[in-house]
Amino acid sequence: MKRLWFAVAFLILAAVLCVSEQYYIKDFYQEIDKKITAAEMAAVEGDKEKLDKDIGKLKKYWEKNNNLIFIL
Repeated sequence: MKRLWFAVAFLILAAVLCVSEQYYIKDFYQEIDKKITAAEMAAVEGDKEKLDKDIGKLKKYWEKNNNLIFIL
């Protein structure tokens, strides 16, 4: 009976980790999409300074989260 509880606990832990991973990736995707859209709008408007700033923010965000996204 004890082994059954360990199996159930590990299954619950795996499910919780999978669900939290999906939420993290979804939030990451939404944030990176916002940053890309802002850079696209700056490019369309022809504002070079804003474009450089937005691309810098995008690179910084990507470098900050790249390792964890790669692991997930």
